[in-house]
Amino acid sequence: MTGVGWIGAVTAFIGAGLTAGGALMGLYQRRREQQAQVPGTVVALAEKHYVKSHQTLYAPVFEYTAVNGTRMRKQSATASYPATHAVGDPVMVWHDPADPQDSGIVGEDRLSGPMIALLGVIFLVAGLAVLLGAGGA
Repeated sequence: MTGVGWIGAVTAFIGAGLTAGGALMGLYQRRREQQAQVPGTVVALAEKHYVKSHQTLYAPVFEYTAVNGTRMRKQSATASYPATHAVGDPVMVWHDPADPQDSGIVGEDRLSGPMIALLGVIFLVAGLAVLLGAGGA
């Protein structure tokens, strides 16, 4: 196999891994959102400062009452600019009934898995094209 063939093979391998990882991530997120769902409210926006990019992102802080009656407060792991929520916004919150702190806002990160899988497909197709092109040369 030529050097170009190896580049194609490695690119295709990375693409296959990203595709599988993105698909699994999407399934995992879907399974998590199928747990208990309760109404919640955004009570604050936490600022996340990134020095290198000089950018500030906003993560919603939300409160909810778990199915066991425990009042919970959590900062979302997802931050964005501009903020996707405002203080006072109602949100649906999924949580694990056995561990109510294991929670998140329904719909957040919903596209992460599919986007990673799509990137993987692009790498896979490009890698295979290079690999097949190198084999025909």
